[in-house]
Amino acid sequence: MAAACSDIVKSVSDQNPAGSGDTYKLQVVAETGGRIEGVGAPCRDACSTTLDMAAEVVLSAIPDNGYEFVGWQGDCAAVASDQCQLMLDSDKNVTAEFAPQDAISDTQQPVVSLIAPTLTTVSHDTATIDVIVAAEDNDVIQGVRWVCTQGCTGDGDAIKSAADDTRWHIDALALSVGLNEVTVTATDRANNNADIVVTLTRQRDIIVSGYQSPIGIPDPGLEWAEGLHPIETQAPTDIDWQANNTYYIDYTLGDDRNGEGAPDAPRKTLPENVPAGAYIELHGTFPENTKLERTPRNGLITFDCTAADPCWIRGESATNRPKILGTFDLQDAHYVFVEHLDFDGGTGGAISVSGDSHHVAIRHSRFVNRQQPSGAATAISIRPGQGDAIDNIVVFANHFENLGDWTVTEDIDFHGVGPSLWGRDASSELSQVWILENY
Repeated sequence: MAAACSDIVKSVSDQNPAGSGDTYKLQVVAETGGRIEGVGAPCRDACSTTLDMAAEVVLSAIPDNGYEFVGWQGDCAAVASDQCQLMLDSDKNVTAEFAPQDAISDTQQPVVSLIAPTLTTVSHDTATIDVIVAAEDNDVIQGVRWVCTQGCTGDGDAIKSAADDTRWHIDALALSVGLNEVTVTATDRANNNADIVVTLTRQRDIIVSGYQSPIGIPDPGLEWAEGLHPIETQAPTDIDWQANNTYYIDYTLGDDRNGEGAPDAPRKTLPENVPAGAYIELHGTFPENTKLERTPRNGLITFDCTAADPCWIRGESATNRPKILGTFDLQDAHYVFVEHLDFDGGTGGAISVSGDSHHVAIRHSRFVNRQQPSGAATAISIRPGQGDAIDNIVVFANHFENLGDWTVTEDIDFHGVGPSLWGRDASSELSQVWILENY
């Protein structure tokens, strides 16, 4: 041990020649199970050296295999990490304590935090789950296991990330339609466990890029003019909210004095006239007693949309839909795409297509938990006015669930989609209505 100490003295003395000023003594002690590095050769047991006044050293406690660094004593006692920086303004004494790993008392549970997925409702059949695991020392996490407790089946070991040893992931977990629950358990070296339950709801598979007729059913021939397709045509992206005919609407936070609206200054209601090529994005919640088509002057919307310049009325995405408790009337609408709306709750019908409407696509929206106090109702009603004609209406990939109260004995009908000529004479027409891939 004396040789090791003399090596330290020699190394430091070379940097701080004798006679350069006042000196102080640094004594370090490495208890059994490790060494101290930072002032010359690694030191085990007890070592000492003399350094110039104001010299700075960084000591590192390095445990041997099978041992764990416990902490510092002496002039480094206040330091929590395994490195201690000292300035020699007086004589210093430092001790590094080590202990066998099995002897360490660890009663603290790990902490498991979900970082992915960020959405609880998915439309695909697999999911990758990522968690962050923290413990007293991340190196003591022995493993992370998962087990399906509802919906999905199976169990297994999560995989530690090669880039981040606190991150573990479960890859390509097969999900069942409906509710899936996965319990993820982290275990540290002292066999302390911690759980997190990940809940995912898988929607039924949705076709988003095309439609194929079942065997024996004629192809509907859905192509519209100007290359439009009611299923395959996608909404505009990278919206410039400063451009004309772009409307950002939030009924809760908006104000119609904000013109067409923007994310930082939304409009409250739809415009009285929807110009050709308009893009209208809805946010927030529209109350039950509010008809979506009403303006401050209480008038119906008029539509100037064309095949060359269709109009869009939509939520931002399938995962960020506005909640609409009221109703939405599309009267005399043409070349209009309606998508990503959430009619969750409320009473009675949700969307009414009426008048001389044509070339309207209603897609990727939800119609759930709506009630009807008496009589009959239809979530999406398609009915021309007397002497009017409706054609080329496509209702595609929408979700219908829990419409009306099926427990009552009264004859109350609540339909999902209702194309109808009820009460109309022969002068009214209804044709080319396609109800496809809804669930």
